Amino acid sequence: MRNIRAGNKTLFVVAVIVMALVFAGAALIGVFYVLSVRSEYLGKTRDALFDKTNAAAAFIDSRDMT
Repeated sequence: MRNIRAGNKTLFVVAVIVMALVFAGAALIGVFYVLSVRSEYLGKTRDALFDKTNAAAAFIDSRDMT
């Protein structure tokens, strides 16, 4: 009887370790996914902002100030 309990405890410990590793892997994948989406979004907004700034600068330069 004692062997079976010890075996179950070992199996339980292994299962907990495996679940912790799977959870940690999923968390890492989620973090990297969010960061990649966020940086892509920030890159798009930054490009749009620069486009507007360049358009405004070109408009100001195109006006004749004389």
